[in-house]
Amino acid sequence: MASVWLTVIAIIIIVVVVMKISSEKQAWALRIVMILFIFIMLTIGYIYAKNSPRIDGISEVVDFGKTYFVWLGNAFGNVKETTGYLGKQDWSVEGNKTKN
Repeated sequence: MASVWLTVIAIIIIVVVVMKISSEKQAWALRIVMILFIFIMLTIGYIYAKNSPRIDGISEVVDFGKTYFVWLGNAFGNVKETTGYLGKQDWSVEGNKTKN
């Protein structure tokens, strides 16, 4: 499992170095792409390390892709649920007073 994380970190470092060398005119777009790239690499690395799939052919790659997108959908669903729950709470000063 450590080799998976070392590979993910090595890929991220290589991309960061290449992007730093590129033009500074595209700084904002570059930052957005870097954040998305790091997010995708970390989440794919997490799913790969968690499930330890054998990827020997196209069908295994497709199965891994399905697993990743199901996990990603569930993660965003959980964020949506949590955000909705927090939005429904009483955040006023009166609602936060303790009763004596």
